[in-house]
Amino acid sequence: MKFLLLRTLFLSLTLSFLPLLANPLTNNPVYEVSQEFNKQLLCMAKNVYFEAATEPYEGKLAVANVVMNRVANPNFPKTVCGVVYQKDQFSWVGNVNEEIKNKYMWEESLMVARKALTEPHIHDLISKTKALYFHAVSVKPDWNLKRITQIGNHIFYAKNDRK
Repeated sequence: MKFLLLRTLFLSLTLSFLPLLANPLTNNPVYEVSQEFNKQLLCMAKNVYFEAATEPYEGKLAVANVVMNRVANPNFPKTVCGVVYQKDQFSWVGNVNEEIKNKYMWEESLMVARKALTEPHIHDLISKTKALYFHAVSVKPDWNLKRITQIGNHIFYAKNDRK
């Protein structure tokens, strides 16, 4: 009985101090950077997954590079999540329940997202041309943009050069 009482007291004290033990992490710059990186990684992976899960690997790289081109462009938000969730930019945002149905496609999307966030250029043509837009071949937008290439079922575009 005495042992049970001591054990209960110990557990309740331990549980009450757990939030205090976690607090130093929230003030740790390395932890905060890690959390921010993971947040941006998740946004990129979702975008790659929902825009290009069934596309070839090159298509996934191109989609991710478009997002990174936008992050580097002054006309777009400065973070991956800002770009991905910017109003009316990607068709899946607000239109899917964000359930991951294929774990292999999700894993590949995570790989591509990590590559996009840690390497300067992940698709040579998309990076070199600073392509900012793409659409599925089934869509026919009236865009006044320079067509760069088609990869899988996506067509990629850059702004027209005005010289």
